[in-house]
Amino acid sequence: MAMETPIVFPIDWEQCKRMWTNYLWPDRPNVRSMSSMTDISNVDMTIYEKYEPMFFGLHVEGLLVGVNSGHKTSETHYRSRGLYVMKGYRGKFYGQDLLKATLMQAEKEGCSVCWSLPRRTALRTYEAVGFEKHSDWFDSKGRLVSDSEQHRVITVDADEEDAHCYVTASVQELK
Repeated sequence: MAMETPIVFPIDWEQCKRMWTNYLWPDRPNVRSMSSMTDISNVDMTIYEKYEPMFFGLHVEGLLVGVNSGHKTSETHYRSRGLYVMKGYRGKFYGQDLLKATLMQAEKEGCSVCWSLPRRTALRTYEAVGFEKHSDWFDSKGRLVSDSEQHRVITVDADEEDAHCYVTASVQELK
C-alpha cells in the first residue's frame, strides 16, 4: 500500500494547542494562540485586538504530525510561530512544507517580511525555505548563549532546545 501524500491545511487553535502543550512547550504554564512580540525586541499588547492567528497542520495518513502558526505583527510583518514536527516524521521536509504554507499566508495577508525565533535544531529547516539568521543564539529568558563574533559559548546551561535566534525571510522571494 502506497503511503499517503502529506497534506498541509488550516487547523483550529485547539488542535494546534494540543500539539504545542504535549510536545513543543510541555513546561509552559500558559500557551497562547499568539505572541505580543512584534520583532526580536519589541512588544505590542494591542496585537491581540488587531490581528488573527492562522494555524497549520500537516497530516500523514490521517494523523496530525506537525503544526505551525502565523500572525501579523504589523501591517508589513508576519510571524511564524510554533513549528513542530513529531520525532518519527522529521527529516522528510514536513517542517519546510509547514513554513511554506505560513509564508504563503503572510503573502496573502499583504506582508513583505516573515520573521521567527527558531530553536537551534530547526534553523536548517528555516534556512531551506529562505529565512536568514540575524542574531546570535539566546535562551528563552533572552540571555546570550553564544557570540558568533567571538565564537564562544556564553551560557553553558542552555541546551539545544533552549537556544533561539532571530530569522527573517522576504515573502516575495519564496523558495
